[in-house]
Amino acid sequence: MNTIQQGREALNDDAPLVLVDGEIVIPSARAILEHEETHHANSIEQQRQLLIEMKEVCSALDNAARRHRQNYDYKL
Repeated sequence: MNTIQQGREALNDDAPLVLVDGEIVIPSARAILEHEETHHANSIEQQRQLLIEMKEVCSALDNAARRHRQNYDYKL
């Protein structure tokens, strides 16, 4: 059996891996993959929220700059 087939079989097996001495339990390959996917999705959502907040800040700064320029235009 080649490495790719072993990897595919490991993903299909939801049982955790247990070392020979029985003391250390390693999560199954599927559990690790699901954890990584969840972490990745959460990171993307956090980045999306930061971008939304940055857009709001930029918009507020643009509005303030426009009001500032208007004040000087009226004085001239």
